[in-house]
Amino acid sequence: MKNVCVAALFGLSILGAVILFSLGKAEAQNQSSLEAAVAQFAGNYELVKFVSFRGNGEVVENDYVGRLMYDTDGNMAAQAMPRDLPQRARE
Repeated sequence: MKNVCVAALFGLSILGAVILFSLGKAEAQNQSSLEAAVAQFAGNYELVKFVSFRGNGEVVENDYVGRLMYDTDGNMAAQAMPRDLPQRARE
C-alpha cells in the first residue's frame, strides 16, 4: 500500500508540475493566455492508467479506477481504488 500511495503522489506531482509549467509559459505571454490554459485543464478526468515504481526501478502496473478533478481556482482532487476492491471486501 505504501508503494501505491507514493506512486499516486509522485504521479500527481508530475501532473501538477506539467500544469504549472504550462501556466508559467502562458503567464509570460499575457493574462488572457493564462486564463485559456487554466480553462483548458479545468474539468473531471477518468484515470486511464496507474503505475508505480519500486525502489529498484521496477515498474508495477496497478489495476485501479479513479477520477481526477481540476478547477479554475487551481485546486485539484483525486479519488482512486483498486478495481477489485468491492470483490475483496465481500471476501
